[in-house]
Amino acid sequence: MNAYIIDTSSLISAYTIDFPRNEDNRDFWDWFINLTGVERIYIPEKVMEELKEKDDGLSSFLEGMNNLIIYKSSLCANHFNNVLNAYHATTQIDLRELARRADFYVIASACALSCDSVSPIAVTSEKSGPDATRVWKKKIPDICKLLSLKHISYSRFLWDMLSKYPNNTH
Repeated sequence: MNAYIIDTSSLISAYTIDFPRNEDNRDFWDWFINLTGVERIYIPEKVMEELKEKDDGLSSFLEGMNNLIIYKSSLCANHFNNVLNAYHATTQIDLRELARRADFYVIASACALSCDSVSPIAVTSEKSGPDATRVWKKKIPDICKLLSLKHISYSRFLWDMLSKYPNNTH
């Protein structure tokens, strides 16, 4: 079974740009809430922390979803070194910078879930930037590729889920 680990930028895009929570977009959010009941949707704890900093109501809304899984950072701690190595993080500055960003935890969560007999897929709106040299400029798709983890774009995730569950609001 697939497990989808959604990054901060995808959630912010959905909530603030593509489907702002209002009457016009109520069907989308009803569909998304129902989706969490039929698919494994994970939000890393660090992503939730980043969303809380924005204080626009998104984190509260997500926390209210009964079937959404908030993935604890402690559950992926055994995979931090593998992810750090993929980022080529070598200095204290690199380590501090990665520790405060949710992307690192999205990837570590995918690594941890791959050991739990599920097929993790990182969902991100980030674009590949394979030429990035600074650790904190490296993108989720590039690190996933280095670690042989699946990833899909946020738009592809929506398309796949809408194709699979077109009438998921009832």
